[in-house]
Amino acid sequence: MVTRTIVLLIMGLISQASQACDLENVTMFVEKTQCSECLAVNVTICSGYCRTWDPNMKNVLKRNLQVSCQYEKFNYLESLISGCTPDEDPFFRFPSAVTCKCLACDPELVDCTEQSLGLSSCIVNP
Repeated sequence: MVTRTIVLLIMGLISQASQACDLENVTMFVEKTQCSECLAVNVTICSGYCRTWDPNMKNVLKRNLQVSCQYEKFNYLESLISGCTPDEDPFFRFPSAVTCKCLACDPELVDCTEQSLGLSSCIVNP
């Protein structure tokens, strides 16, 4: 019985660790309407699950708090997009995560949805 409990405890810890809020390297596709090229940029984002809950009984005096995996610290990077017209800024600036943390979700600053729209390639300019 003790062995089974220890195995279940270890499995629970492993599953929580594999879903924890952490850094992840992804490829992002960047384009501008006045530039002819599409650029693939490697960037570090925050990804994973944070423990959150929503009680069954709603309390009008207490606001429910959604927690999401967010940038705690980040740097801004920039990449040069080729083939831009002279009046278009050829640089694309973007944040790159340094550390991540589970924080209260502010919909004014963060995409608080379960899964955002992920584009895996550039949209062809008409």
